[in-house]
Amino acid sequence: MSSLAQKQTLKASQPSMAVNKKDAKPSGFESIDYDELIAQIDQLVKPTLRTETIPLASANKRILAQDYFANYALPAHATSAMDGFAINTLSFNKFNSLKVVGACWAGDRLQNLAEGCVMSIATGALMPLGANAVVPIEQAKFDANKQFLIEDWPEGWNVKSVGSDLKLGQLLAPKGQVLNARTLGLLASAGVSTVRVVKPLKVLILSNGNELVPLGEACQQGQQYDVNAITLAAWLYSELGIQSDQACLPDNPTQLADFLKAQAQVYDLIITSGGASVGKRDWIRPALADWTAAYAWQINMKPAKPFSLALQQVSEEHQAWLMALPGNPVAAMASMVLVARQVIHNLMNTHVSARRLAFQKQPVFFEWTVPQHKMQWLLVQETRMGLVPLTEQSASHLASFNLADGWVQIPPRHTFKIGSEVKYLSFRGLGLR
Repeated sequence: MSSLAQKQTLKASQPSMAVNKKDAKPSGFESIDYDELIAQIDQLVKPTLRTETIPLASANKRILAQDYFANYALPAHATSAMDGFAINTLSFNKFNSLKVVGACWAGDRLQNLAEGCVMSIATGALMPLGANAVVPIEQAKFDANKQFLIEDWPEGWNVKSVGSDLKLGQLLAPKGQVLNARTLGLLASAGVSTVRVVKPLKVLILSNGNELVPLGEACQQGQQYDVNAITLAAWLYSELGIQSDQACLPDNPTQLADFLKAQAQVYDLIITSGGASVGKRDWIRPALADWTAAYAWQINMKPAKPFSLALQQVSEEHQAWLMALPGNPVAAMASMVLVARQVIHNLMNTHVSARRLAFQKQPVFFEWTVPQHKMQWLLVQETRMGLVPLTEQSASHLASFNLADGWVQIPPRHTFKIGSEVKYLSFRGLGLR
């Protein structure tokens, strides 16, 4: 993918991250519950944003940098909600029938309705002055002389009043809104032609491991294709429209440290996968030894247990963040969606409604009788009976991940029976469907 041109100025507050002694591990990782980690990310990652003004037509998936309000009511004048005949209901007291005169079409200028008359009118046309209701075509009645017969119709019938769609000063979209087709349409209806948005992050996705081979090259014995470069980049674009560059490095600690230091000069965010845990060839954390700040956690959940976050203050104008994800492809995607997503949304200053995961309460069609000591994210499918787990739950089993409709969050030391309600996270709202 092509490299992004913009640079971002980011700023982070850094609360104390002292490790609780009882949770301290020889690896240097801090043991932490999932919800507590999300809270710490919210404290750590604070954006200082650069913005730009772009045409509304180019703003899909972009993030608003300011609130937008309606500058006028819509409709600005009463309009017809039906194809029919514009009338004045007070005519009921004065006339037995009305003369049909002229027509009002959508886009025509405002007209006047003379007393004792009705006017043909189209949906969306301005209500003529002197009219206060619209009789639908299929309910209109005429005498032998083609005079419009009067009945007792209510005032305001089939009329869209001023401001019935938008009121003057109404909030159209808040700062931090991730723009989509619906919001773009609303802004367009209010005459908004350009919007001030957050400039996108410049992102590098780095895969790390001797076993990894880029697509297009032949896999040798003991090697596998670099899946994470594809899946993480696709999700990032699906979620926030962010383009990314990709790279792949072998297990060489010196090369890795030098590479990360150099790329921090260029990118706002580096996302690594592989080499992030406590193995003898997991070199990501040692490579961050001279960064401005670095944090490492072992999350009490499965999959996606290890997660690291680092900050490099390159200059007064530029700083780079790094997130280290697991290497197994399903674990990497779980870490990206369940944890790293929060970092990215914080950096982009999205509205709080876009940041929070949208859990649902759903019944399950299986029993969970062997409680685990850590939270589990179980891949499930939606069925008529309820949620059903995939047979294979391995952190590397992409076929199961591809078949799944979402995750069930199973708290530690938790059991349940068929029909129990659980917290369900559908892939539909996560850029995975």
